[in-house]
Amino acid sequence: MDVVRHHVVDNLRDSVDVEGLWTRRFQILDSSPELRSEVSAHWISWGAAVAEYVAQSTGRDVGDVLPQSIGGAVQGAFLTVLRRWLTHANPTIDLMSELDDDLMPLCRVMQSWIDE
Repeated sequence: MDVVRHHVVDNLRDSVDVEGLWTRRFQILDSSPELRSEVSAHWISWGAAVAEYVAQSTGRDVGDVLPQSIGGAVQGAFLTVLRRWLTHANPTIDLMSELDDDLMPLCRVMQSWIDE
């Protein structure tokens, strides 16, 4: 789960720009009813990628409860943090540590589930 957390944070770090264009794009896509279904498909595939990684790493079927639950939980936490960032006047790369801090306890719990 540390690998998942690091990749989530690193991939976002690579996407976010200091001008705030990425954040503004996210805000438009997330709040637009016309674009919501397309964005939902993106987030579903994003969670599925996490589930696939977990399945491969644990030797489980990708459709099992554990990989699917972890994919959904990490996706949900990620989106929650992004939406919270929208309340900041100028979200920047400095918020990556906030994302990492928010994902850490979730990933720790999920790792204990994997280890059972």
